[in-house]
Amino acid sequence: MLPNGINRDHVLQAILSFERDGLPEGFKDSHTYYLEHEGKKYPPPAIAALAAYALTGQLPKPGFRAGMAPSVSGFLPMPFFQSA
Repeated sequence: MLPNGINRDHVLQAILSFERDGLPEGFKDSHTYYLEHEGKKYPPPAIAALAAYALTGQLPKPGFRAGMAPSVSGFLPMPFFQSA
């Protein structure tokens, strides 16, 4: 489950980490939903996991749940970002 407290800065850190290092080990690219930021598309599960890492220093395992949201795609599209 994702920790409470993930904010825009954590998501931006996650995007930078993803651009630098690619998908975290065990994660897959998204085929259905994407998080769009500055014209680029990112896989929501990987970005959510990296944002959690930015907050806690611990990377959730692949297949984690996004808390009360039915999926990660329901958790991540925050007012600062668009889902595509």
